[in-house]
Amino acid sequence: MRDYNETFNTGLKELDDLTGGFQNGQLILVGGRPAMGKSSLAYSIMLNSLDDPDRNCALFSLDSPANLVIKRLAELKEEQDIQDGSSPSLSQAFMDISLSSLFIDSDSNDIDEIIKRGMRIKHSGTLIIVDYLQLISAGNIRDEKEKNSEVLIRLKQLADEMCCPVLVLSQLSRDIENRRNHRPELKDFADIPCEAFSYIDQIMFLYRESYYNDETEFPDETEIEVVKHSKNKTGVVLTGFNGRTGFYDLEEDMEDE
Repeated sequence: MRDYNETFNTGLKELDDLTGGFQNGQLILVGGRPAMGKSSLAYSIMLNSLDDPDRNCALFSLDSPANLVIKRLAELKEEQDIQDGSSPSLSQAFMDISLSSLFIDSDSNDIDEIIKRGMRIKHSGTLIIVDYLQLISAGNIRDEKEKNSEVLIRLKQLADEMCCPVLVLSQLSRDIENRRNHRPELKDFADIPCEAFSYIDQIMFLYRESYYNDETEFPDETEIEVVKHSKNKTGVVLTGFNGRTGFYDLEEDMEDE
């Protein structure tokens, strides 16, 4: 029987220190505009889970087909191997990903299908990831806010029933682009009704200054802002992110310099 007190560490040390990791039964929502790295954050967490046999990830990818997800994971792993000083090999990275216990589903696009397949996952220490909220359908519900509310409620129920954390990625409103301060706020979840937030245990935003300012001093620096946490502190964590390596701890990067 799974323990609600168990946590799933993301492998990003400062984020895990702030949040205490993702706890079983939690629904975590990560919001960001396109190009902020939402999917890359999910992929980085998945790769970090490969180092721990007690952790596993199940990804429902509505944004990219499974073969492209696997290709991206292999490319990230090859780059990580280079950074770690081991012999890089894309073919070996593909093999490692293929032989791992990672579960990747790009065929389910309705919440009923996702719940049905999610309930079949038996691996203890699993994190379920959904990429992303706005692409999920919910039967015949056509109103976007009503649909997203139903999806979040069902995913929270899945987290409770499976006793595992569920991480949901979400797009944010274009209104961010029209503001002088482009950092996201709760109001930028424009297609999520206020009452649905009561089902969410953690809310995080991704923000990269370099996306809006080419002259920023630290182009890889990315903020992960935890704005809601039912069991721990909120705050901002600075991480590194680029297209080659995905997300990484900045303190490790500074130690190497």
